[in-house]
Amino acid sequence: MTPIASGTYVNATHYSYTFLCKACILADGTTFKASDATDTLGFAFSTAAPATPANHASALVHHASDGHFTANIAGAKSAKYDAWAALAVPGQAVTFRA
Repeated sequence: MTPIASGTYVNATHYSYTFLCKACILADGTTFKASDATDTLGFAFSTAAPATPANHASALVHHASDGHFTANIAGAKSAKYDAWAALAVPGQAVTFRA
């Protein structure tokens, strides 16, 4: 996932994290088909931090919650894809600002 800072924000009721997804879901480089209307994605999170957060190989604590949701892929499509993709900067730090 390569962040797009100009599409990332937080306010009192919402947050948006905009990114270019290239091989970020499936290692073979595919993500969604252009014809897909929806897809199901999963999530998991923990209330405890990894044993050594700075170490990418650190042990993870079993998640506190998990689930799945259906994403509206058709609603996320944009005729301005190429312009948005050009704003993605590899290695760019993104700060959520209110």
